[in-house]
Amino acid sequence: MKKFLVLLTVCVFLAGCLSSPVPLIPETDLVLPFQGDTRGLLFNQDRDDPTRWDTEPSESYLLKRRDKRYALFGTKEGASGEVVEMAEIAFADLNAGTGLLLVQLRFVGQDSSGKYSYGIIRRVGEKLFFAFPRMRDVSSGDYEKLWAKYACKSGTWLLGDTCRDFQSYEEVREVLEVAEPSYKAYMLIR
Repeated sequence: MKKFLVLLTVCVFLAGCLSSPVPLIPETDLVLPFQGDTRGLLFNQDRDDPTRWDTEPSESYLLKRRDKRYALFGTKEGASGEVVEMAEIAFADLNAGTGLLLVQLRFVGQDSSGKYSYGIIRRVGEKLFFAFPRMRDVSSGDYEKLWAKYACKSGTWLLGDTCRDFQSYEEVREVLEVAEPSYKAYMLIR
């Protein structure tokens, strides 16, 4: 759970990921990519060779269905090994029939900022490759226009860029449909 949370925490707080203060995917666009509750094992890209993936999972999760959304459960850090709810997740088709899903994620609990982050999942069989792109991950043909539209400002290597929050679902789709994500991890669904 630690690696998954570190990746998303860096995205949300430091790297200028795409976010909003409220959920933006309309109920009518929500999809359920899994049958009921689902277990997932997290695999990371090899640190030394980006063409390879770790052979052992780094974390194990449970996605528990709640109406048209999922709650993500993982093992709490520390000796107790207590299973706790970590995040609320919702999905929509990004491009129907392509295996691309738009994901909306919000951490829950005392360490949460309350913001919703948006990312892309590429489903390949039982593997869900995921990325939470930044505005810099947008294709070069759309980059300058969207950078200006979302009032983005360059940041340092540590703090990353900042852009204004999304105000509508159309804005989320406008950016993610032209993003070129870099997948650093995947979840194997069981």
